[in-house]
Amino acid sequence: MQLTDPRPPIRAAQYLRMSTEQQPYSPDNQRLAIARYARERGYEVVETYIDAGKSGLSLRGRDGLKQLLADAVSGNAGFNAILVLDVSRWGRFQDVDQGSHYEFQCRSAGVPIYYVAEPFEQDGSMASSLLKQLKRVMAGEASRELSVKVTQAHNNYAIAGYLQGGMLTYGVRRLVLDEQGNPKGVLAPGERKGFRAERVVPIPGPKGEIAVINRIYKLYVAGKSHRRIAEILNADGVPATRGAWTHGKIAGLLHNDLVLGRYVYNRTTRKLQAPLTRNSPDQWIVTQVFAPLVDPRIVRLARETPRQGKANIIDDRRLLRDLRKLYEKHGRLSGRLIKAAPQMAHPKTYQNHFGSLEEAYRLVGYETPNWIWNRINTVRQTPEEILRALKQCYDDRGYINAKLINAERGVPSVEYLKKAFGSLPETYRMAGIPYSDMQSSATEGKLRHYADRRAAKT
Repeated sequence: MQLTDPRPPIRAAQYLRMSTEQQPYSPDNQRLAIARYARERGYEVVETYIDAGKSGLSLRGRDGLKQLLADAVSGNAGFNAILVLDVSRWGRFQDVDQGSHYEFQCRSAGVPIYYVAEPFEQDGSMASSLLKQLKRVMAGEASRELSVKVTQAHNNYAIAGYLQGGMLTYGVRRLVLDEQGNPKGVLAPGERKGFRAERVVPIPGPKGEIAVINRIYKLYVAGKSHRRIAEILNADGVPATRGAWTHGKIAGLLHNDLVLGRYVYNRTTRKLQAPLTRNSPDQWIVTQVFAPLVDPRIVRLARETPRQGKANIIDDRRLLRDLRKLYEKHGRLSGRLIKAAPQMAHPKTYQNHFGSLEEAYRLVGYETPNWIWNRINTVRQTPEEILRALKQCYDDRGYINAKLINAERGVPSVEYLKKAFGSLPETYRMAGIPYSDMQSSATEGKLRHYADRRAAKT
């Protein structure tokens, strides 16, 4: 006679995560390992949270984990344990304490986490704690090592002239090469290569587009402004890549090194979800991929000649006249509308002439709605005034983050703060905001948000 265990199974939730580069850790494989562990240990999986194709470096984009944490700390979770394949599936956080913090939140709410494929028991012993922390360090280090390898691979491909993503300029096309380097065909806009082993190289586009590029450079050297060149091309019915010619398209073409046949890579770097950094020119990778589309002497002349004279001076009255016409046409104003209008100057021009876009809007009778960021005169504040305003915002709300800063009146944007003080953490430090407390408060606020959203659904 077979005896049955009188104890009911422990209700558990399982968390599954797979990043795109780690196919062996597919959700199905994780489910099988967790199901085997659950049968052996007396658990019943009643909830599943999954993040497919998501990096484990942070919480960003991991809605499954956010929802799991919110449910676990809410006090009303329908489970009493969390089952995860291993420490790396929980996260490859570069700060190992971040993973520990989220686990501590769950454990404090009475919902412990068990890593089913790890070679240690999660019993709180010294050996278990040391091994778990070592595993967290190893998971983070694996991401760092992979980042170095991927970066080196991208650099090597760029040196060979292979495109590493990004949009191409007008007058250039993408050619697909097979594994042996033989041409397979030219990609149309929006198309991608079919196989991972294939490579893509830039090639000169149609002769008609190359002739247009040369015409643009000649007009610019002759003293025509970006705006005037766009007007001439649109009046002649010359099609642009997308829509009509604009100030920004002309400026981008005049400063793109592909017109010289040179592919430039590694201008900027962003590793492990860290802030974007601009590299010095000596770190750039410059590869000659085809013959110049424009005479290099003309390109050099266009880029070195100072833009002076009345032809390139935009009058304030003309700027406001054009802005007023745009307002009358659409009934509203925005930087995106200004960029899309071929006859308009660039939004940066309005900022330089009037101090801010909002001030230019006010001069033509358009009042910025309350839900749009309003930063009039904030960049004219002294650093001390900015830091005081930031600290006041933190004191009033009890927390602070990038989204709140960008929405707060009287405080410059996040990008301005980074340029002024080096980074957001450094800005917080100078303002007297405890960065670690701020992170914890922001995380707890997000968890409360997800818990409330989950409750509303049920």
